[in-house]
Amino acid sequence: MFDANQKAKAFEETRGSSLSSGTQTNRDQAMKRFEIFAELQYNETLEGLVESIKLNPISVYEALKDFKNYEIKRGVTISTVKLRLYYIRKFFSRAEIDVDDKEKLKEVLGKIPKYRREPVTHSQLELMCNKANHKIKSLILIQSSSGLRVSEMLYLKVKDITKSERYQIKIRAENSKTKTERITFISKEAEPYLEYFIKGKSPDDLVFNYSKSSFTSALQRLLSKCELDKKYDHCNVNLISSHSFRAFFITNMGKLEGFFGHSLSGHDHYMANYDRYSPEELLEKYIEGEKFLKIFDRVNERQMKNLEKKLEEQAKTIERLEKENEYRDEMFRTADQATKNKITQLLFETQKTSFD
Repeated sequence: MFDANQKAKAFEETRGSSLSSGTQTNRDQAMKRFEIFAELQYNETLEGLVESIKLNPISVYEALKDFKNYEIKRGVTISTVKLRLYYIRKFFSRAEIDVDDKEKLKEVLGKIPKYRREPVTHSQLELMCNKANHKIKSLILIQSSSGLRVSEMLYLKVKDITKSERYQIKIRAENSKTKTERITFISKEAEPYLEYFIKGKSPDDLVFNYSKSSFTSALQRLLSKCELDKKYDHCNVNLISSHSFRAFFITNMGKLEGFFGHSLSGHDHYMANYDRYSPEELLEKYIEGEKFLKIFDRVNERQMKNLEKKLEEQAKTIERLEKENEYRDEMFRTADQATKNKITQLLFETQKTSFD
């Protein structure tokens, strides 16, 4: 019988021990999820599932496809599903099960559906902030105005934060998902909330000292209180999650030209290797786009456009009246004395009537 633990140990003693900590974590998470799936879907342990596949009552490709669908229903992202399937295929290969049929793999991997993600709106964020406690409100404002990932935000230390025109935040490479150091900023609106948490702390202290699971649980309670806990039709996942705040930042900074929103959030994009903005350039563009991130006391974009249109119409009206006045003045200047006296008399009577 195939011994999964023995194979895992052997793998760890050879190639596995040379993997980076991040890769080992991803592999272990994939196998943990697959172990839970095997028990729920087939009522089997990993060892039992391997034996069932070898005896042919279960096809390895059907198992991979079932796991793919299981993960999608849980709301796992497409990239993560594909990564987990990669590690699971490696697991089956070590168990001497062939998973190299390209046509069948294409059928498994090539039909992962892509669903549209719902954006969180300014109004929804305002509602949440008004009903949240101080800590959760602070986290929402800071994340939505900086583009930080939740883990990056909760790993922040006081020494990672400096103040100039805006608070600048350094995301250390070891805390970044991409293992790449970068900087970002927070809005004026979020500044007082950050200052509350860093006041009186030492440079090496965590800013928030709060776990991801605690934040997730508190956010779920807040969504229920705001009646915003709706879920996607295709999976049991909330329309709004902590990732929505980061997406809000990237979307709204995307209203500027260029990829500054992606650069500040550490999000990969086309030609990202050529993004080499100075801190001063990033700050300048951040301040330019800050109006799009504002949650409170904001002016609706449509209202702003209507206001600009009215101001433009008023400016044209003023220009027309000024030209008409210039024309009248010129006519008065060139008129004979009798005409001037008549015009003066008409103006006097008009003014007298208006006063009466």
